[in-house]
Amino acid sequence: MKKILSSPESPIFLKGRGMEEDKAANALIGLHRQIVKYFYSGKSRDFKAYSDDSDGTIVKPVLIVAEQGGSNAALTFLDDGMGVEIGYPLLTREEASDMHVKFAMAHELGHAFSLRLANLINMPGLSGPRMEVIADLGAVFALIKSGEQWGDIMSAVRSGERIIFDSRWNGDHPPAADRVEYIKGLESKSLSNVESFTEQVQRIIRKVPINPF
Repeated sequence: MKKILSSPESPIFLKGRGMEEDKAANALIGLHRQIVKYFYSGKSRDFKAYSDDSDGTIVKPVLIVAEQGGSNAALTFLDDGMGVEIGYPLLTREEASDMHVKFAMAHELGHAFSLRLANLINMPGLSGPRMEVIADLGAVFALIKSGEQWGDIMSAVRSGERIIFDSRWNGDHPPAADRVEYIKGLESKSLSNVESFTEQVQRIIRKVPINPF
């Protein structure tokens, strides 16, 4: 079973068991807002996934909760665009903190604007592991601009193995230890603005293997 949980047009606030869902939905709206503000000049409420032009699919700050889903998150298609789907097990997993959930959602939004970010660092055509890492880095920037603290983000990242990260290579996803090191490569001062952030992203992405196999 899946349910559309929240959007700016029709927020749904659940009680009891759904309190975790409320926080996740509100966090997603805040992350989406910061991406639009810093990477799309704040000119529109939504942005296009995987595209810098009018051909992309609109990404909306809509959270889909899959009650029978896994302990993860993913971009998912809506009738009029894309939103983020998250498995209910991740929302209620005892060892998963709020920041683990926020990072998982931010990472998926990071995928959605990854092409935009790749173009900003003059590395169009990124693929494979580099796309996973650039989504992680974009997630960190969006979280910081949403008011989260660097220390809290890094605490979740370091403890993310088997919660939001895999311990070994999984497809294009680097092992947890590698992802932590790439994220640590961001200097906190580089998160103050897009220009300094993209300089650090370019430096980090060059260290990521194009193909791990």
